[in-house]
Amino acid sequence: MTAPSLAVDPLAFEGAARSLRSLERTTSDGALRLSSALAATGGISGSDHGGTAWAVAYDGGVREALDGIENYVSGLAHFSTLMAATGANHSQSELNSVIPDQCAPPSSDYPFSPSYVGSGSEVLELPTPDSAHGGSGATPAGWHFISGLVGYLWPNGHQGKLRSTAEAWTSMAAALREPSVSALADNHLAGQQSPEVPLIADYLSEFGGHSEVLAQACESLGGACRSYADNLDDVHSQVIAELRDLVEQSAAFAVIGVGLTIFTAGISDAAATGAVAARAALVATRVGGILGRLIETAGRIAQGVVDALDTVITTTRALKQFLELKVSLAAMKSANAIPVISKVTKAAADVALTEARGSSSQLRAVRSLAERLDAAARWPKQRLPFSDGPPNGLLVKRSPSGEVANYAEYDANGYITKRVDLSGRSHNGVPTPHTVDFVHDKNPTGGTYPRGLSVRPATQSEIP
Repeated sequence: MTAPSLAVDPLAFEGAARSLRSLERTTSDGALRLSSALAATGGISGSDHGGTAWAVAYDGGVREALDGIENYVSGLAHFSTLMAATGANHSQSELNSVIPDQCAPPSSDYPFSPSYVGSGSEVLELPTPDSAHGGSGATPAGWHFISGLVGYLWPNGHQGKLRSTAEAWTSMAAALREPSVSALADNHLAGQQSPEVPLIADYLSEFGGHSEVLAQACESLGGACRSYADNLDDVHSQVIAELRDLVEQSAAFAVIGVGLTIFTAGISDAAATGAVAARAALVATRVGGILGRLIETAGRIAQGVVDALDTVITTTRALKQFLELKVSLAAMKSANAIPVISKVTKAAADVALTEARGSSSQLRAVRSLAERLDAAARWPKQRLPFSDGPPNGLLVKRSPSGEVANYAEYDANGYITKRVDLSGRSHNGVPTPHTVDFVHDKNPTGGTYPRGLSVRPATQSEIP
């Protein structure tokens, strides 16, 4: 069998790794801006019948879209690391192919490893925003005349916030679409001849295709926000016009009734009140029709979001599979180089690192982990916070039965350093119990935000 022809520049892989990491940072920044915008979207749909139906579908779509974005951004970082590792392998092969004293070693353009070497698959975590279900704003003038007759609640969604949320989703869709992952890597790998290059191209093409699905999901969620805001505007305008006429006519009836009462011993006043009630019943019927149509429209918008969920869920699962791709590295030169010789030595290195982390944690802690968790504050909300935690302390979430579900450790500034999930779903293919280690980066505005660095199986010292 003829050996494959190799014509490879390791620096081409370094260039691809750098470009992928740059795209990861750009997309991650877009995701963080989206997350910041979504933090202010609690209660945007209202607490009425239509707003409730809309919120149920929207909330589910938001979580699925955020899960997909998390996996996509983490996948970009992972591919960048794999690309750097592949270049390092080719670079080491160049060094190994030199016959001592018979030919010059490779040029300095072929370093042992690229100048950028990732530390593993980074994990972006986006907090789940508060539910869109809720209400804001008072009822309009005259609503009290029909509130007991109309059979529906006043639609109290917030059109302005719905539209700003739509813009945030549209911006995220744009961030997911440019540039093309596949084209970006092809620019660097064109002309490279090695058996893995076509495979890399196929993987990146498939991976990049999922970004379009996520972009469409973002557009769908943004469109749902915009469409519901437009319908709320229309309904509010119609109902307020009906109520304005009712208020004016009620005032006129009241004046006439008072004026005639002195001549009719109160009979005219009672008649005026009856006329107002009759008019209110008529208006309530018309308003009920308007609000009924809004509920139907909200249901159709919600169904559109639900219909798109299956594709997003499939994409999210597919993206997780890319995070399981691995490259075994050819050699290790120093502690700062890629610290893997083979899959076997990688496993040994992971064990050693895990044991070292566990030992140092045990030395720092006079009390056992169980004792520290018993003394830690209990976190009542859905996700443990990334910041504002107890300095050098723990926060713990417990199940209804009191068992520890997960806990987080924080540094002296209250930023999360790691989260240990003892139960629940797997994360990036790692089942529970697992640990998410965090690093602290700067966001576009200069603030500090914790970024999940990697997910690994929890060590025995991390399990109470």
